[in-house]
Amino acid sequence: QHEIQTLIDDERKQGNTISAIAVTLSGLIDPIQGRVIYTAVEKLNNVELVDILEKRFNIPSFIGNHTRALALAEHYFGSTQEHQDSIVISIHHGVGSGIIVQGKVLLGVNCNIGEIGHIQVNPQGKKCHCGNYGCLETEVGDTVILNKVAQAIEQGATSPFSDKTLNIENIYQAAAFGDPLCEKIVAEASGYLGKTVAILINILNPEKVVIAGKITTAQKTLFNAIQQCIMNQSLPEFQKKVIISTSDLHPNSTLASFALVKQAIYDGDLLQKINIHG
Repeated sequence: QHEIQTLIDDERKQGNTISAIAVTLSGLIDPIQGRVIYTAVEKLNNVELVDILEKRFNIPSFIGNHTRALALAEHYFGSTQEHQDSIVISIHHGVGSGIIVQGKVLLGVNCNIGEIGHIQVNPQGKKCHCGNYGCLETEVGDTVILNKVAQAIEQGATSPFSDKTLNIENIYQAAAFGDPLCEKIVAEASGYLGKTVAILINILNPEKVVIAGKITTAQKTLFNAIQQCIMNQSLPEFQKKVIISTSDLHPNSTLASFALVKQAIYDGDLLQKINIHG
């Protein structure tokens, strides 16, 4: 709350008015009720976050799952503006997806559709924080790939890294330049991701699938694995039409949060809240 107050104070000093607050988080979010159901990263469980924000700042507030908000941002401002049906897959600490159908983000009655990170892709895999074994998130994600490379180095694998240079950015960069260890580990993760993408294509028949995250630095390795899975595992008619691309948005952009506000303007929710908050 301190950071939000600082931002509000800075904007007001410049003569600007804050019309809304929007927050995106990973995990299970109910944007209709303004409630965080569960998020592993921020360690929140059943928190009425919108109510807390609006009572504290008296400003209309909105929350949403980050990847679903990112899909909305891509639709409004990014690489899927020309498409009505699209999927955004975000890879960071874990893996999530946001699905746009006929120009609208797919939420459903329970407000959480697209938790692909918890599809089991490796039955012999590690235990996930959700309780299942071998979820996509246990095989794909920045932390997972960093740990796999570090473990391989500990076991004697040749690598270009020192203790100071071993980080996820350098791993993806090394994979892009053909380092055998990094390329192998990124390719394995991309294969698991590709299987999931092929499933999504068969179910949803999207016009475009957008991959967002640092892993896109190793785009050739990533896309080769994904395209191979699509070719072998999705319907021929569907795979002919789908486009696989990277995100057009800056990785640190706040457009995902802004997309929630823009949607609230379109839906009339912001105006309704403004009337309530005076």
